[in-house]
Amino acid sequence: KPADAYARPVRRAVLTSAKPKIALVIGGLGLNARRTRDAIEMLPGVVTLAFAPYGKRLQGLINAARANGHEVLLELPMEPWGYPSVNPGPKTLLVSAGAKNIPSMRWLMARAAGYVGLINYAGQRFLANGEALAPVLHEAKRRGLVFIDNGRVPQSLLANLAAVIGLPAATAQVHIDAVAKREAIRAKLKELVALAERRGHAIGVGAAFDATVEELEYWIDAMRASGRVQFVPVSAIFKLQGRG
Repeated sequence: KPADAYARPVRRAVLTSAKPKIALVIGGLGLNARRTRDAIEMLPGVVTLAFAPYGKRLQGLINAARANGHEVLLELPMEPWGYPSVNPGPKTLLVSAGAKNIPSMRWLMARAAGYVGLINYAGQRFLANGEALAPVLHEAKRRGLVFIDNGRVPQSLLANLAAVIGLPAATAQVHIDAVAKREAIRAKLKELVALAERRGHAIGVGAAFDATVEELEYWIDAMRASGRVQFVPVSAIFKLQGRG
């Protein structure tokens, strides 16, 4: 399964340690060459990178990310409120499309290989519609992928439906750069640590803004030196679920 074949290895000692675990996902990559390069090269390999399916030379960028130790997700564009005035891109999965979503999903997934799973991009309307969402989750399971809910849609049915279907899925708890300013990012990172300490593990998501990448580069080094938490790729969260 891709979820196993492309996962970043994690030592058993890390998984069994009592220290809180944090997984970080930085998305929106593949569209801006400089920001993509900075995320790949500046962020430690333990940070999971999520790529948009529309970038040029997408496979080469994913290969470069994996060569630098990063685990990779593919962003799956889903219908937001206000569509089509608000349009995530070609082949966006739509509530009204029914079975036609699966060919669109396969087209999006075929843009590249090497990713462990999918993460929603937008989807405020789509994720709240179980009839539209369920076939997409079935297809992800059939492909041997995991699915990450970016946690920005409060009405999302993804976690509940995935549990029924048997698809490995997890929901991010903290959007670290909803306000892409350094002080706001630092405050969200503190929130992420506190949550991981309470729950045992937590997922934070963000985008490849300059402030985010630079702040994470420094913060991860500082947190590692403190020994307060351990960082894991997002696929490791599925091995930790139920232990927190």
